[in-house]
Amino acid sequence: MKIYLDSALFGALLAFVTMGGSQAAELYYIECGRELFPTSVRVIAEFEAAHPNVTVNTEAVPWETCENRVMKLAAADNPASLAYVSSRTLKQLASTNLIVPIDISVEQQAAYQPRVLGTVAFGGKFWGLPHAFSTQAMFINKGM
Repeated sequence: MKIYLDSALFGALLAFVTMGGSQAAELYYIECGRELFPTSVRVIAEFEAAHPNVTVNTEAVPWETCENRVMKLAAADNPASLAYVSSRTLKQLASTNLIVPIDISVEQQAAYQPRVLGTVAFGGKFWGLPHAFSTQAMFINKGM
C-alpha cells in the first residue's frame, strides 16, 4: 500500500504537469498536520528533480485549522493544487462543486476494504484516495 500511496502523490503531481504542457509551473500543496510526512517530502523532491520546470510550494497546516483553510481557499477561487485532508473535507468540497471526482480503477479499489473506500465516496463518485485511516475500538471497564 505504501508504494501505491507514494505513486498516487507522484501521479497527482504529474497530472498537473501533463495538463499544463512543458511550461514552468508552480503548484501549491497543503498537508494537514504539524509537518509534512517524510514520504511527501521525498516524493515532492523526486518529482521536482524529474520536472525542473515545476516548483511545488508546500504548507503543513495543523489539523484543527486545516479543513477551514482548505475550504476558504477553495471558496475564494484560490484552491490548493493538491491537498491532503480528511475525508470529511472531501465531501464538503464535492457537495459545493469545488473539486472534481477522480477515477479509481477496479484493481485499485480491490486494495481497500469497502468501508474504507467509502470514506472518499460521495454521490456515487470518488473524490480522493483513502490514507491514514484509523480503526475504531470499544473497551469495557471490568470494574463497573
